[in-house]
Amino acid sequence: MSSGIYVIRNTVNGKVYVGSAVNLRSRFNLHRERLRKGTHHSMKLQSAWNKYGDSAFAFEVLEVVEDRALLLAAEQRWIDVYVSHGPNGYNILPRAGSRLGTRASPEHRAKIGAASKGHTLSAEARARISAAMSTRIISQQTRDRIGAAQKGRKQSPEWIAKRAATAIGKKRSPETIAKLVATNLGRKHTAEARANMSAAHLGQRSWNKGKRCSEETRMKMSLAKIGHPSPHRGKRMSEESRAKMSVAAIGKVISPEARAKISAALIGRLKTDDTRMRMSAAAMRRWAA
Repeated sequence: MSSGIYVIRNTVNGKVYVGSAVNLRSRFNLHRERLRKGTHHSMKLQSAWNKYGDSAFAFEVLEVVEDRALLLAAEQRWIDVYVSHGPNGYNILPRAGSRLGTRASPEHRAKIGAASKGHTLSAEARARISAAMSTRIISQQTRDRIGAAQKGRKQSPEWIAKRAATAIGKKRSPETIAKLVATNLGRKHTAEARANMSAAHLGQRSWNKGKRCSEETRMKMSLAKIGHPSPHRGKRMSEESRAKMSVAAIGKVISPEARAKISAALIGRLKTDDTRMRMSAAAMRRWAA
């Protein structure tokens, strides 16, 4: 059978479903099969089929379109004529061949999630997706919507563990590091975000507490810092920061073990003349006060 535009008409209430097909007979048979199985993609049409029954629906050809390139345009014309995506019809999409302007229901989202669970993309597919996304620029409006959708959402321990396992051994390129630095430069957490982070870490043990770096790691860290001065060098803390640190330190007692470690770490360490002068000046200020 030829290609063209068809309509599935409810003879009881007059509502319609408009579609296009390369082979009209095959498409009619496919619709009927899925409706009888209860698996049709249009929930509105499936619900009406379940309510009124097979005999209440007629399959009709609206227009024969020999040129397949014109199918979608013809379908859109008939969708607009019948307004079949509104209350008068069973079409889900307002545009032929596009999901633009539609929003999946929670049930539909759940079905998609269940169908995708356990599905793993091949290395080739991942590479194609990565290449396609590398040149894509996300607008600020889209970023804001994503941020609003993610706000308050907590990741499960299993998902966090998977992400951590995936990141093992991965190294960011210098370009990626430069982009991250530029993006986060001057960015400050809100008071609410700081409070949330503090509450989330309360009572948690630091991941590196009690761990010691190997001599090889120490050497690598030392070599990596050669020629890179400390970011804090030459900077002075504001009076507000000093006051906060002073208040936070009130009542804190350094354990004998911590004192011993600090003492052992300082053995043999020489202070520069500049450091000695700064320490002397700071001590004089304290005595004067």
